[in-house]
Amino acid sequence: MRFTRFPAGRTKRFATAFATALSALFAFVSAVPAQTMVHLAQKPPVAASDDPAKVATAKQFIALYHPNSDPKTVAGQMDKIMPRMIAAAQQRDPKLDVKKFEAEQRVAILDRVTKSFDLQAHVVSRHFSLAELKQLAGFFGSPLGRKLTDESPKIQKDVMLLRGMGPPPQRVTISPSQAQTPAKPAPHTK
Repeated sequence: MRFTRFPAGRTKRFATAFATALSALFAFVSAVPAQTMVHLAQKPPVAASDDPAKVATAKQFIALYHPNSDPKTVAGQMDKIMPRMIAAAQQRDPKLDVKKFEAEQRVAILDRVTKSFDLQAHVVSRHFSLAELKQLAGFFGSPLGRKLTDESPKIQKDVMLLRGMGPPPQRVTISPSQAQTPAKPAPHTK
């Protein structure tokens, strides 16, 4: 295998440009509504020409580059989000069977994430050779690649701030205990 050696400055610029392009790709895939991803994933993403070795290597690369799309990562984060999901469901249905709800939600979420992850791996595997996928996985598994993955959201935030766009909007959730009912208007007296 032959590697091209770039001057020091070009390597960083290439890595940054490549990371930006891939961030856009994964941001697009992540932004697709879950129902659409499930619909797409229900259609077999496997083409006759998909090489299983390339798909497996694409999964390694995606898991390293975009860890939040990896079903293993999502499974690990499930304990953090499940209490909020249960609380919201109990608000809608006070007689909720919590154990059944939790089990069903875990299965549904992991199924959706796994199908999306598999779909992404098949698509990515069609755009790169096996050698390129191994290089990508190797790079994003290296200390510099991990740093690039960790720093990319911070870089994007800084760019937005410099462009005057401000930070991305944050979701605000109000728990039932924080919610206040509107005050009733005082009755008119004469």
